[in-house]
Amino acid sequence: MSSIASSPSIHSTHPDQAVPASALWMAVLRSVWVVTVLLSGGLVMAMNQADADLWGHTLYGKEWIETGRLAPTTTHSYTAIGFRWINHENLAELLSAWTEMNLGSVGLLAGKFALSQLVLGLILWQARRSQVPWLLAGGMVIVTATGLAFHWHFRPQILGYTLFTLMIAGLSWIFEGWEGRWHWRPWSAAPMPLDAGAEYRWGRMRALWLAFPLFAIWTNTHGSFAAGVAVFGAYLVFRSVEAILLWGKSGAGRVRRFALMSFLAVLATCATPYGLDLHRWMFAAIGHPQPEIIDWQPIALLSGDAVPFWLLTVVTIFSLRFSTRPKDLTHCLILGLVAWQAVSHIRHLTFLALLVGLWIPPHLASAMGRMKPASESPSIHPWPRPMVQFAIVILLAWIGHVGTQLAPRLRVLEVDRARFPVGAMQFIEDHQLRGRTVVMFNWAQYALACFELESDPLRQSTVAIDGRYSTCYPVNVIDAHFDFMLGPYYTGGRYRHPNSGPIDPEKMLTIGAPELCVICRTQKPSVRALEAHADEWALLYQDSLAQVWGRRTRFDSPGRRDYVPPTARRISDELQSGTVPYPALPRTTDRRGSWQLVESEG
Repeated sequence: MSSIASSPSIHSTHPDQAVPASALWMAVLRSVWVVTVLLSGGLVMAMNQADADLWGHTLYGKEWIETGRLAPTTTHSYTAIGFRWINHENLAELLSAWTEMNLGSVGLLAGKFALSQLVLGLILWQARRSQVPWLLAGGMVIVTATGLAFHWHFRPQILGYTLFTLMIAGLSWIFEGWEGRWHWRPWSAAPMPLDAGAEYRWGRMRALWLAFPLFAIWTNTHGSFAAGVAVFGAYLVFRSVEAILLWGKSGAGRVRRFALMSFLAVLATCATPYGLDLHRWMFAAIGHPQPEIIDWQPIALLSGDAVPFWLLTVVTIFSLRFSTRPKDLTHCLILGLVAWQAVSHIRHLTFLALLVGLWIPPHLASAMGRMKPASESPSIHPWPRPMVQFAIVILLAWIGHVGTQLAPRLRVLEVDRARFPVGAMQFIEDHQLRGRTVVMFNWAQYALACFELESDPLRQSTVAIDGRYSTCYPVNVIDAHFDFMLGPYYTGGRYRHPNSGPIDPEKMLTIGAPELCVICRTQKPSVRALEAHADEWALLYQDSLAQVWGRRTRFDSPGRRDYVPPTARRISDELQSGTVPYPALPRTTDRRGSWQLVESEG
């Protein structure tokens, strides 16, 4: 390995014992190292537990496949009938549904892992293009994987992160020879001729036209396209400033090209089923922050969740401070802007990790090079063959270990019974409880998948609200639901629309006349609201995680078809622990054994 071989060679007192490794052995070592790095990074990112929105994404995609059309208004809800639905994740949902329908949950796991390998592979490729030593390049891949792991869920956002990586790697290729330098002409100096200063490759600049299909796909995949357009536009704006500084008026043509490409990227975001309605919704959503959603909360800088942020920050500051390579003004400005957004909203930490992984390794290599003693020079001697063979054996052993850890994560997609109301959904199915249902926000899409077991569409249960949030629910319903969940004394971040009125935890029990409630016992305001109306609501089921309440007029009235007698009710503190395989749907009379407990330890 050329760069690994830059480490000091081991000299032997017996030259015949230090046979240099052949080019073939070095190629094998490099290949094994690449596999080691990618699999190790993939293991860091290989979370195999179902996300709260996974059921919804596959359900909505399946409905598109089955009906041949996107639903224009809210589906599966009784509080937003006829309300417009801006499904800006339609392609991602179509892909998720097709994968599950044809390849099952293993296909979802494999697809998620494949995307992680693509992203990490691009980061490694980018580092090697900049002549970063193999060992250091691999280390930066692992650092980046650490920053990505928390957000590498079964959600459309991982497609957005993949497209972001492709965009940044593509820009680096297009601007090769320009990127990675400080282009700042002294004001007193005359402008340079167009063939001097930064390298401008006409052939590669044509690749900027690919921004249109990139952002057209991205906009129909995930809302992170807005961040992509912002970074793409900022990149070209800062390059335009550099062009003016270098070439003065002569650079105007290049500035116009960059302006056209920026406009093209924005235009591509209109290539959706919603046209400008998507943009109107997004601007309206900006005026309705979502501090109740963890992903939109700021990073708690002194918590364990902030460790990846601090790791990325320290690596970046150290690298830029001690690197002897020229600094890229555009890179520095964009890194600063994205770091600010990462601190403001934890979900943007992923973009920071990707930028650090793609842009910082050359500076880290330079900074590390300065740490060597001045008298020490890189060795030009190849590694001895026994040393290369030993390294290959060690790496293969590590790959085997990683494989044993990775295989279960690529085989079983798990649903955590301590996070999702698997027992409560089984009770609802066992007793054929149907109706308008208030379900906790994070459980609603799982509940919808369970409700789909009802073959009669007229009897299928509907929910008050689910994870689609403001894409298909009015703000007054959203605010009422979080009032019900969080109550008036919640100390975390809240945003309520001025027209939603005062906080009322009991309002959700009146909107749309719900008939069932599936609530989390740890969210005390909702428990207290139902207990305060025990004359209207009966507790039908309880375990350590969830409660199921039903309207007394329907589920607690002897003689009614839906009556649940006290002897059939299940009230306990039974511990919900272990995992079951996705999709963890209830067992029915024709689906016995649809899931089994994977691990029962609490």
